[in-house]
Amino acid sequence: MPKTEPPYEGEIWYQRTVEYTLIVTTTKDYTLQGLELRALFIVRYDDNEEIWRIVQWNDDIK
Repeated sequence: MPKTEPPYEGEIWYQRTVEYTLIVTTTKDYTLQGLELRALFIVRYDDNEEIWRIVQWNDDIK
């Protein structure tokens, strides 16, 4: 998905749907589990810092 608007003109952004598991445990021993969750990530490469950046993260993809 090429971008044409400044300051991202000429960049190619990539998207990928991923499946993940989220487990959160609090200090009071309460545990919340999210199993087989899906999200869509859109990422771009930042040439200045030489790292990948998440541009958008959409949860609950069906």
